[in-house]
Amino acid sequence: MEASELIGRLEAASEGSRELDMAIAVHVEGWCLHPADRQRDDSAQSDTGWTCLDCGADSWGNTGPTGQKRHASAPAYTTSLDAIVELIERKLPGCGWAVGKRPSGGGWARTFMPTGLEVYVEAASPVISLCLSLLRALQHQGEAERG
Repeated sequence: MEASELIGRLEAASEGSRELDMAIAVHVEGWCLHPADRQRDDSAQSDTGWTCLDCGADSWGNTGPTGQKRHASAPAYTTSLDAIVELIERKLPGCGWAVGKRPSGGGWARTFMPTGLEVYVEAASPVISLCLSLLRALQHQGEAERG
């Protein structure tokens, strides 16, 4: 999924969801969905054994390079302030952020990049606003690096 598609889904969301959490994990963290057509059958060791050819995780609990296991559950990025703040601080070191809830409903978030760029967004909730702010900041960062 492209960043613009994920941003559109978050903008349209009325609440957070596990599906959106996983989409963020895949897009931002590089998690793998372990598609069935990309699994090597390792049934010589087990009746249900497999290894994901994309990330190296396997059905025995070994992890791929991202540390993701077979049935790993993405952090609750779209519903947990703690989860999205931890991701922002890892992916955008040195940035600042602010978040708020509107009395009329919904939320807003602002990310302050060390470069001076500020990203402001509004969404259905403060947490979803922070998710959007992160994605837009990463998008701007990528554009700046490409020149």
